[in-house]
Amino acid sequence: MFTTTIITAANRADHGSLLDNLFVLRHRIFVECLKWTLPMARNGREIDQFDDARATYVVVSDDQFAVRTSIRLHDTSEPTLLTGVFAHLVDGRLPSSPRIWEGTRMLVNPDAGPDGGRSLTEMLHSCVEYGIRATCQKPES
Repeated sequence: MFTTTIITAANRADHGSLLDNLFVLRHRIFVECLKWTLPMARNGREIDQFDDARATYVVVSDDQFAVRTSIRLHDTSEPTLLTGVFAHLVDGRLPSSPRIWEGTRMLVNPDAGPDGGRSLTEMLHSCVEYGIRATCQKPES
């Protein structure tokens, strides 16, 4: 059984353990396995400047709060990983709107086994639902 949790600034304090598990898994995947050089990663946790109050996390976990899949979302009305770090990868104008979302640090737990695909599907479905709800509540800039 999986649980999908949407973590925003409003409920972040209620999900401290789940977020900590997520940051530990991100460190394992991005720093230890993929060997990314991430200067802000420390104490076995991968956290960067975009893990701020604007970040929304869609996390699928099991009943022990082990993260199965996750993604970090930002609306693009303020700086994002793309605009702040990888702008050189885009030709032309970068998107900027409270109605356009950027997803980063997407992961599937390597220990998820055959359920990894199912939890990934659940996470992506939840992203779409959340994006539709959140976008309908935000005015176009």
